[in-house]
Order: sequence, then C-alpha cells, then structure tokens
Amino acid sequence: QLRKTPRGMVVVNRTDEQQHSWNCPYQLTRLPPALIAKFPKVNLDTADDAEKFVFEVEEGDLLLLFSDGLRDNLHDHEVQHLVDCCLPPSFADLAGL
Repeated sequence: QLRKTPRGMVVVNRTDEQQHSWNCPYQLTRLPPALIAKFPKVNLDTADDAEKFVFEVEEGDLLLLFSDGLRDNLHDHEVQHLVDCCLPPSFADLAGL
C-alpha cells in the first residue's frame, strides 16, 4: 500500500512473502479434474491456504498486487521509484493521488 507524500509515494503497509520454506512460495493453482486424477498425490495450494490481511485504506492510496517474481527482483525503494516515474501527474491528479 503506497500513500502520496510531498516527496512522492511511500510504503505504508506491506505483507510478508508467503512461503512453505526458503525459495518455495505458495503457488495458487487450479488444475482440471482430469489432470488432478493423473497426479493424485500432488499437494496444491489454494486461496484458502493464503493468509488474509486487513488494512485501513485512505482515498488516494495506491494498492499494488503482484507475484513473487517482482519481489524477487526489486526492492521497495525501486518499486516506489517506478511508481513515481511511471504515474503521470495528470493521471495522479485524476485518480486523487
């Protein structure tokens, strides 16, 4: 969750990565029944396995939802920089950011 400040967007809330163990993130998967029948011992993660979070959101906040691939390659300050560079001021004003 990012919030606008006079110096750009700042992270105000962030969830922890959800992993079974190191470098083994949850993989939310929905396979066709025919494929599941071929691999009955496969243990699949579902949305019910994921942690749930509640955050207070204010008008103008920006919520970023992304996969672990982004988090593996970019730090928070790099994500903030991309948002600040890629969100045109006219769109930010229109969106109330």
